[in-house]
Amino acid sequence: MTKRSEKPEWVRVAEEYEASGLTQREFAERRSMTLSTLQSWV
Repeated sequence: MTKRSEKPEWVRVAEEYEASGLTQREFAERRSMTLSTLQSWV
């Protein structure tokens, strides 16, 4: 059971990307996720 106060994974990843200073492509590659997934989450 998850806590309601926890952020969904997509919100955490989007925040990490925005703070990273990387391009979307670089960030997606480092997280082993597709660029299109990251783009839809940001």
